[in-house]
Amino acid sequence: MADTTKLAAEILEMVGGAENVTFVAHCMTRLRFNLKDESIVDDAKVKAIDGVIDIRHSAGQYQVIVGPKVDKVYEIVAKETGVDTGKSAADEGETKGFLGKLMKLISGIMMPVLPALIACGMINAVLSILTTAGVVSAESGIYTLLYGMGNASMYFLPVLVGSSAAKFFGIDQYIGAVLGAILLYPTFVAAAGAGDALDLFGMKFTMVSYASTVFPAIVAAWFASVLYKWLRAVLPDALAFALVPFLTVAIAAPISLLVVGPVIQQASSLLATAVLAVYQFSPILCGVILGPIFGLVMIPLGLHWALIVISINNIMTVGSDPILGLLCGSMGVVGACLAFAFRSKDPSEKSLGFSCAITSLCGITEPALYGIVLEHKKIVVASMISGAISAVIPAIFNTRTFVMTSSGIFSFPGYMNPSGDMSSLIGAILCNVVGFILTFVLVYIMYRPDADTSAE
Repeated sequence: MADTTKLAAEILEMVGGAENVTFVAHCMTRLRFNLKDESIVDDAKVKAIDGVIDIRHSAGQYQVIVGPKVDKVYEIVAKETGVDTGKSAADEGETKGFLGKLMKLISGIMMPVLPALIACGMINAVLSILTTAGVVSAESGIYTLLYGMGNASMYFLPVLVGSSAAKFFGIDQYIGAVLGAILLYPTFVAAAGAGDALDLFGMKFTMVSYASTVFPAIVAAWFASVLYKWLRAVLPDALAFALVPFLTVAIAAPISLLVVGPVIQQASSLLATAVLAVYQFSPILCGVILGPIFGLVMIPLGLHWALIVISINNIMTVGSDPILGLLCGSMGVVGACLAFAFRSKDPSEKSLGFSCAITSLCGITEPALYGIVLEHKKIVVASMISGAISAVIPAIFNTRTFVMTSSGIFSFPGYMNPSGDMSSLIGAILCNVVGFILTFVLVYIMYRPDADTSAE
């Protein structure tokens, strides 16, 4: 704990102190700061802190990569700054460009939800293994229990997303949660399933099922945030406590449920159809393009969140997602780290290579990306070649992810088709085996510690 406390203190000091921080959050490996004045921060000094892997400027944020201990560091930094009290991540700091704002919105809302999705996805994956192996019967009590646990986060996704989105937009997160819950109210779900319409003042509104959806809850929370802030500004303080939440929910819920929601839901279906159309045009070409750039470009820039949201949308609308199926080859990073370790002469670099290989094996690849891969051009080239070639395999086997799981060795159960067809899983395994071997061999041949540097 002492090392974590020291690391948090040094990072906070180097980014200009608590007075320079307007907002702080974290993902799986990064502290994400919004700073009043980013120009006063010396990147070299931040990178030099023992425990800091790298820094990134992305989506209007100053991101400090510290690895798996990020949650512990965040707790200390958040306590010292006092800015983790529900401030709007949407309004903090300047983000330039539409793409930057979109990535900030997606990552800011989905990052807090992802652990819950992974937890339930892993339970679903374990259930698939037990069912396929014949250990558990579909009629058994344990199947019913695990099935309910595994599907809970996906079914109630509008509640989770609504809560996270409300916090992101700077209002009471439970307002967002209740809007998500209203979208899932059993009477409304039953009406949607029966194809019934709701008669309001002579107007017919066709009911839509929002179970397992993402975008309707985000839009509902955004609309509620605009209304909430306006009401808070115009109503007297004596009335605001009761009337602001009441009027926000009373107005936002029916509009979201009956007007905005159906439009967004239709757009979500069209998005899934469009993505699948690109994939079906040429799965191999899609894999060859995405394979090299996903880990080396999209993750460092934070653009991978767009694919994660699309993947969730595909799983919920069509039952599986081929895009993340193409990108299942995370073991290539492990191969790169091991080859780097074997080639390196410096004991500290050998230790870095082996430790990053272990964390990458468990699904945390950012220490390897920032500490090894992106620091050496020849390792980047080797990884891109390997990524393009190995991504052809899941394209051939039509590998898909059927539930959201973690990455690394824990991801394989997610590629098991509930129908019992093992081709998707076989494609994922072969992709990772080939990716691991090919990356290891290429890095071992191409990388020379005395010659290869990022400045070459």
